[in-house]
Amino acid sequence: MKIEHPYSLPHSSATAERVFSQLNLMKTKVRNSLLVDTCDGILHSKDLLDKNQCFFWKPSDNLIKMKFK
Repeated sequence: MKIEHPYSLPHSSATAERVFSQLNLMKTKVRNSLLVDTCDGILHSKDLLDKNQCFFWKPSDNLIKMKFK
């Protein structure tokens, strides 16, 4: 079996560039000490909220139970 193209490059780096752009907007001179986990959480939250507007979000019963333990 012959592999002709073992490595392939994406045709565009737009997705990665968008993430770096969002990160640059988030990490300003005032907020330059954010931890990597904090940045990761903010980017994930932002991505989830872009897909589902927060005013349509309904917390699950399990989440509500955890809150009032």
